[in-house]
Amino acid sequence: MLSLLLFWQVSHVLIYSRISCTSPSIGMYGKFFYGSHGFSDFHTILPLSNSYSMPPINILQMHPIATAIFIFALALWIRRTVKWRFHPLRKFPLASEPFLRVIDMIIPPKDCPRKRLVQYVQNPAYQSLVVVYETLTGPNLVVNDADLIKEIVAKRQANYNSNTVQRGSLRIRIGRIIMGRGILTTTNQDWKWRREAIVPLFQPRRVIPALLPYVIERANNLIDELSAYAKLRQAVDIDVLLVDFTFDVICKYLFGLAGDELDYTMIGNRRKIKNEFQTMMSGNQVVWIRLPYIGNTKWASRSFRPARERLESFVRQSIRRSLARPDLYLDQARSILPVVHELARHSNYSSITPGEPSQELVTELLGIIFAGHDTTSHTAAFAFGEIAKNPEVQAGLFEEVARVFGGQPGESEGIVEKLASLTYLSAVVKETQRIYPAANVIMTEAKVEQELAGHYIPAGEIILLLLLICQAIHLNIRGAMMNPRHFPNPFIFDPNRWLTSSSEAFEELDTYNTQAPSKKSLPELVFSAGAHACLGRNLAMLEIRVLLMFVINRFDIAPKEGTKLDTVFKLTLLPKEGVWLTLKDRLQDK
Repeated sequence: MLSLLLFWQVSHVLIYSRISCTSPSIGMYGKFFYGSHGFSDFHTILPLSNSYSMPPINILQMHPIATAIFIFALALWIRRTVKWRFHPLRKFPLASEPFLRVIDMIIPPKDCPRKRLVQYVQNPAYQSLVVVYETLTGPNLVVNDADLIKEIVAKRQANYNSNTVQRGSLRIRIGRIIMGRGILTTTNQDWKWRREAIVPLFQPRRVIPALLPYVIERANNLIDELSAYAKLRQAVDIDVLLVDFTFDVICKYLFGLAGDELDYTMIGNRRKIKNEFQTMMSGNQVVWIRLPYIGNTKWASRSFRPARERLESFVRQSIRRSLARPDLYLDQARSILPVVHELARHSNYSSITPGEPSQELVTELLGIIFAGHDTTSHTAAFAFGEIAKNPEVQAGLFEEVARVFGGQPGESEGIVEKLASLTYLSAVVKETQRIYPAANVIMTEAKVEQELAGHYIPAGEIILLLLLICQAIHLNIRGAMMNPRHFPNPFIFDPNRWLTSSSEAFEELDTYNTQAPSKKSLPELVFSAGAHACLGRNLAMLEIRVLLMFVINRFDIAPKEGTKLDTVFKLTLLPKEGVWLTLKDRLQDK
């Protein structure tokens, strides 16, 4: 209570210290806070001196607006104190967070939360569960234990009739405003039919034969680009090149077309795709779309909506081009069609107008394109950055690739089996994903009352007699992958920690949440688990494995002098200033 009174007093000092004592508007400011009474002795305020004294607070003399603000802050403080005293989550450890954290509710912070998420697991009392009390929403449960996270995503978040946990409603609503309705922005039955339609198209038995030849071809093109930089002894931001690489691969799989086969006129040129996606996803930083009713208006989305419309035009035109070629097969056996050909036959994606793709199909593919290239490219870039910083890792990786492929990775027979046998390469990828997870937190909500780790979790509460606020359960992926309980010396890049962990190179996706969570010596959370496992897991692993194999087999890489590997979080984790490398061609040294 004393802190509230102090806040009120200090706010007056700050306000009046910016006003000249001779200003004619000083009476106006005085009347704003004190009505017609104003301040009596302004000359004692500016400049502040030892003789300064603040007039005593008189609630009756305060301006109605100032009074309302004061009463609101007081009510929040009382609500927090009383609510927490009787809240079911009071048995959990409470994080020492500031009381007034409204800014975290309005503007999603960037770097600061990543530090907090890691700091939680460094405290032994918080390594499993911790409660963070937010001013407006109340207590939020943060899960820091990998086993508990797996239980929630694989068992409780099934998104069928029996699910007890679902994705956060605010995150779903914001995503729908930004990208439209798709598998990334729906729940329950609307999500279920999408999952049933899309999962079979991303199983490894389809992805690998359809894409492996093109991925190898595109990797050879990338090698040619990098060779030019190496010859000129010029540093390169490999993240930029990898964004182009993964964008071409996902377009090839979705449309059967890539690169110059697609039309980019509505965007400007191919290189602007990245900027358009960044502009569209910047909607996550817009305050107005978080508000009820206002968030759904065109005015609230004016800063990012034009970028989305241009991207939708690109997707729509790409669909038309692909569907105009019914014989556009991806594999040599001519048995695998592009994804858009399969989805266009689905009753929920089909169009009423012949030759014109439905909006449902356009927004679905837009979301898949973003998720299918953005995170993969940045993960591969982070991997190259860490390999460049750690010469012993690079030497071990080069030795393994040379031993398995004999110096010719793109021309060997049985390449899929050999890819799967690269255990050290797999360990490098997993360690990269551990330190640089694409998603920091998975936001979920409790749909029903339930028990977790021996404690009662409420379903939520009704406010204003009509709005149900579900109990927030935040799955701290970033913290769990830095938890010293599972990962000793978590800040050290050490692929060797994964060499004793068994994991398949490519895994079947679970459509109906029937598979039991796999038991591994170390937790893997980057691709989630169960029916909510990442659709593009096998596609991403194929791309990253081929990229690392081809580049390290050909080049000795090192960080550009004066640069560092830093991160920034903009919906997903990405390199803050790129990943700048210098390359030395191994062929030129022979």
